[in-house]
Amino acid sequence: SINTEIDVVPTVRETDGLAMSSRNGYLSHDERALAPLFSRTLKETAQRVAESGSDIEAVIAEAEAILTDAGFVLDYLEARHTYDLSKASSLNQETAIFGAAFLGTTRLIDNRIVYSVVSEQPASVPAKPLNWARAESPVIAPPR
Repeated sequence: SINTEIDVVPTVRETDGLAMSSRNGYLSHDERALAPLFSRTLKETAQRVAESGSDIEAVIAEAEAILTDAGFVLDYLEARHTYDLSKASSLNQETAIFGAAFLGTTRLIDNRIVYSVVSEQPASVPAKPLNWARAESPVIAPPR
């Protein structure tokens, strides 16, 4: 194993919420107008997962339908635990929503932290580690 530490920083965003990326320049005018829906959908999905706490798969499925209906071709849209990037089926650890989708030929990526953890959380897992405290959206991606 390789001793690795991830420094989490906030995602830099355009004024409309789209994560800044040089790839955004490849979007056509119409695609660029639609692209912020990807970020908004991830943000709303994180909020809905925080509210539901347990029905993560149903919330993810609804978000997938919204994006697909709008013309995005999804690569992945998943809830993962932030500590080990294992698939999240409940909020017993801090969780984030990770997504990648094509809009035209451009691949967009983004993620949003779910700011809610159920009360039955194991005592050994802190609700919000200090390095995550100010990060609205960390710059990491789940394993493929």
